[in-house]
Parts: sequence; C-alpha cells; structure tokens
Amino acid sequence: MRFSLVLCCAIFVILLANGGNAKRQKRFLRRDFLNPLSDSLLGIGEYARGFSDQLMSQASMAVRQALPQVNRAVSGIGSWGTGVGDQVMSGFDKRARPVEREIEGEEEGDTSPGHQEGAGEVPGPPKGPGEVSGSGQQPFVPFSFSFGFLTPWWDGPNVCVEKSEIEEPEQDMADFSGFSINFQTTRCVPSETSYVCTRKLQANGMRKTVVVRRQCCHGFVRRTDKRPGCSALKMENLVDTMKSLEMNKFVKWIGNAGLTEKLMSENLTVFAPSNEGIVDFEDDTEDNEISAINPAKRLTDVTSIVARHIAPGFENIDILENEQLINTIDDQTKIRINKYQQISTPEVVTANCIPISGKNNFATNGIVHLVSGVLPQPQKSLGEIIEDDEKFSKFKELLTESGLLEELKKDSQPWTLFVPTNEAFGKLPRGLRKQIDAKEGCVESILQQHIVKGTICTSAVVTMLNVDNILHNALHLTKDENEKLRVDGAAIESQNLLGTNGVIHVVEKVLIPTQARSLLKALEEEERSDILDLIELSDMVSKLEEAQNVTFFVPSKEAFEALSNETKQEMLSNPEFAKRMLQNHLVESHLPSSTFADNKKIMTLNGHGIHMKLHEGFPGIVTAATVQCAYIVLHDNQVCGATLHKINKVLLPPKGSIVEA
Repeated sequence: MRFSLVLCCAIFVILLANGGNAKRQKRFLRRDFLNPLSDSLLGIGEYARGFSDQLMSQASMAVRQALPQVNRAVSGIGSWGTGVGDQVMSGFDKRARPVEREIEGEEEGDTSPGHQEGAGEVPGPPKGPGEVSGSGQQPFVPFSFSFGFLTPWWDGPNVCVEKSEIEEPEQDMADFSGFSINFQTTRCVPSETSYVCTRKLQANGMRKTVVVRRQCCHGFVRRTDKRPGCSALKMENLVDTMKSLEMNKFVKWIGNAGLTEKLMSENLTVFAPSNEGIVDFEDDTEDNEISAINPAKRLTDVTSIVARHIAPGFENIDILENEQLINTIDDQTKIRINKYQQISTPEVVTANCIPISGKNNFATNGIVHLVSGVLPQPQKSLGEIIEDDEKFSKFKELLTESGLLEELKKDSQPWTLFVPTNEAFGKLPRGLRKQIDAKEGCVESILQQHIVKGTICTSAVVTMLNVDNILHNALHLTKDENEKLRVDGAAIESQNLLGTNGVIHVVEKVLIPTQARSLLKALEEEERSDILDLIELSDMVSKLEEAQNVTFFVPSKEAFEALSNETKQEMLSNPEFAKRMLQNHLVESHLPSSTFADNKKIMTLNGHGIHMKLHEGFPGIVTAATVQCAYIVLHDNQVCGATLHKINKVLLPPKGSIVEA
C-alpha cells in the first residue's frame, strides 16, 4: 500500500519537474494523455479500497487508522487527474443554479452517517447561486487535506450511492462461435454535484455497463467549508417551500384545485410557474382554457392544469437525461426535459420548452423546480398538427409523398420541424415552384432541409446554435439583440408549437439546401464561367441539366490557366474536342468519397478508364486521393443529381485508338 502511494507521488514529481518544457506542457494538457493517467491513478485508488478492506481485520491499530487515509489519498489523486482532463478540455460545467436556500450549521463534530448504499433514492441537490466563487472551492482540486492526505468530497458523510447495471449480448461477435474479446474500461467524471463512474465490461460474449453515482443525499448539499461530505438543508413541505420561494400565484392555483393536502403529504416533484408566467397565461384570452363564465368548468380546468405540473416521486434535474419524459399525476400528459450545453454558455434546461430558472429546490417531501411560464400541454403529434392546419398543406403534401408524415405521428423519435407556410412556398421562383408541384428534381432534399432529429426549443439559442438536419447539413440558428430568431437567415414567425413528439417552428421562407441546386446552378454560384462556356460550346447543356446520377471531377481555375496556349485554343475553337475533354471528367454513377478505393478504375462518359489512387500519410491513414495523377483538392459537393469533386489538373482526352489509363 505504501509502495502505491510512493509511486503516485513519484509520477507527479516527474511531471512537475518537466513543467518548464513547453512541448511537454502541451502534451500534458491533451486529453489522450490525461485520461490514461487519470484512469491509471483511479485504478490504484480502487485497488487500495479493496486491499485495505482485506487487511483491516488483521492489521494493527496503527495500520487500521492509516489505511483509510491512504486509500482516500490515492483515489483522490486519481479523481484529480480525471477532473483536470475534463475541465481543461471543456471548461467548467456551468449549470442553472437553485434558488438560495438556508443551510443548517456545519458543526465541527458532524457525526452523520457516511455513504448510504441504496438509501439514496434521491441524490442530492446542487448549491445556491454563486456558491463556487463565494465558497472559494477550487474546481481543479475537488478534495480536502486532512493529516497530509487528500479526501474527495464524495467520500464524506451524507453522500448517497446509486448503482445501475445494463447487461446485453455482444451482437458484433454473434456470428463467431467460440470466439470472444474480453475487456474492461472505467471512466469517472466529477462535477459540482456528483461523482459518476461508468465501467464497461465485455466477457464471454456479454456486455455490461455499470454506472455508480455518488452525490449528496436528498436534503443535503455540498459543504461550504471545503470539508468532505454534505451538510443538511433546512427544509419544509412542498407548499411551504413554494411560499418561501414566493410562488404565490401557483400556490393559490393549488388551493383552488384542492391539491394542497396532497402536496403537503405525498412525495412529489413540482414544476412551479413564475408569478409573471401565470399572469401572462391568464391574460392570454385566446389560449387560456380557464373559463370565467362557467365556474364548474373553471375549477375542472385549474385542477387539470395544476396536475400537469406535478410528477410523482423525486425528479432531480441533474439526474434526468436529455429528451427524458416524466409522467404527471393526471396520468394523461408527460413533461419532456431537454438539456442544451454549449462551450461558452451555461447549460439551458427546459421542461416542455419552458426554461427552468431555478432547479432542485428541496422540500421534505419532494423537489420544486421553478419554470418561467405555464407548461404547454401537447395533445397531438407533429404529424397531426401539420395535417390539421390548412396553412401547412403544401408542406403536408411533401411529407405525404416522402412517407414521412406517418413517421411524424409516432412517439418513438422526437423531432424539430422548421415549417414554411403555403405563403412561403408561393414566394419561390416559378421554375422551382413547378418542380415542387410536379415532384420533380430534388424536392425531397428541400423537405429534409427542414427536419431535425431531437427537440430544439428556441430557449437553446442564446446567441447562436448550429444543428444538423436529416440531410446532414448544418442549420444556423441566431438570436439578435431584439430577441428575433432566425434559421439560415429566415425569420422564425411562430416558435415552440409543442407536439407529443417534438416541436414546430414556423419560418417565413422555404430553406433551399445546396443538394437541391442543379449542376449548372452550382457552377454558376461558384463563378465557373470557364466551364459553363465549354459546356455550352460542346452542346452538353441539356444533358447536364437532366443529369440524375453523375460524378463530375471539376478542374480548378488554376488548372485551366496552366494549360498550354495551343490546348486552350483547341478547346475554344473545336466543339468536338471540348466535348471529349468534358466527358473525360464525367462519370455516369454516384461516387462520393466514401466509395474511393486504391487502384480503382473508373469509366468516364467518353468510354475511357481513369485510375484512382489513394495516398497514405501514415500507415493505414489516407491523406490524399488522385485521379490520373490529379489531386482531389475538394470533395463531395452534393448537388441535385450529381456529386462534384474539385481536382488540380485538367484530364485531357487520350490521343490515339488505344490508351492504357
């Protein structure tokens, strides 16, 4: 055991001694170096835990007192390595804070129990606003010193441990009877509120994932005095907690709904709308379903609305996953949780697309999350919303033609749709409108440009957000100083129309992807008049306009300029030569870069073969590709019916009757 500790210290001394070397410093900060170091140190820490348990019964009193400290020291060093690796690469984890809550005194002689295996049905809350800076905690060193040893906070008292296991067969090896690969990996991630270790094991054809989460038990938070463990919050029941948080209007709604007693006695989670949000809801006479004329209906509706903000049990936001659905006590509706994290901004968490402004306010019998407005309660799927709204009829036609409308009625996959109205389709150029009406060209790519997998609420856009659609194109969402939202420059006219399986944003114009451009239009946009002139001279305009499945190796401008004057003159004066030259760059099949292969022979439109060669910068790593010794400098420019690859040389047509390409 002492040898393990000495080994750890020696490793750090060596690293610090070499700190002056700039190259070594850069290497030290790289994730591929830190993670193995962290995992190795954690392995020593885990070994220390197990080994110390075996020796405790036989050790002397002095050794018994020393072993736990050594164990905590080694595991603390390992945890430090993981923390540095994660925080250097991704920055500090900034999350929504709970409202400031009073913490009971942290007496010197805290005799509360330590780890509570299985007892942590509800792991603990995060701290109040500004606690990290106020308490002086050091994110890079998540442990404290005690008699010369290091103790991580999650090894202290009032920390609950939750363990989950997922076991599944190894599908990839199912066809290889009697053959299996055994391995084990462990990854531990510390944060302000938890310490989560994920261990992946594969043995005997089975895969197992074991997740162990350590965090403060319900009603406890991280200590503010840098000591290990968690200290108790001063808590009240849910109703009194909401009163303390000044959620007066929602408390009144609860009373009108006759649910006060339930919220004082049962274990529940409440998503409490702000007073301002409730005022806005009540003032919105068009969407407000609470009838002031019929008191009986008003009472029924209030009860229903309140019930849809309450979930059974304890739902800690830090534990919930993105896209997770939570059942409510009305047994009919669900609350969808979404989490959005960008490098330069704090995490945004929403419930049914309404921002959560204060998470994890703990009560004796539950948790209160503050939300900025009344939660919308979707009753229809996205497909049904599109189907039932006449202003989306043009978009519905495209969905029906592609077979996607029925998919959008299922709840198995959440979606985000940027839906143009019929008016937006009417603003398109006449030629494109005719193509869409006739379902010709690349209409499906236009449809796919508007569809994103996953729920993207507009609260996720702080200033800018990029998301990939199902066409694998990036959509750029922006928010200006006037809170105006746009997607690829198109204004979002109506936002966050919530369905049971996602959200709809209505856009002012149709989004046209590059994949919907014709080959000639793409060349025009890239200002390739040199090639367009040759296409017209060689009478190939109609063929390329109607192209459905071709690959064009496009010579760069510099490649044409490098040709001899004699060759240039022949191209411009001899239509037949120009045609043969262009055909030597065209392949009548779809050849994306994913199909490139070494020594591949490709037949061009003029019937001649050209050879492709792949070049490796390192063994097994392809860094370049050539066709007939011309380097492919840009690849996979997808247009309607064609794939364009830019090359740095002109592939002149062969001379003579037989050419060995």
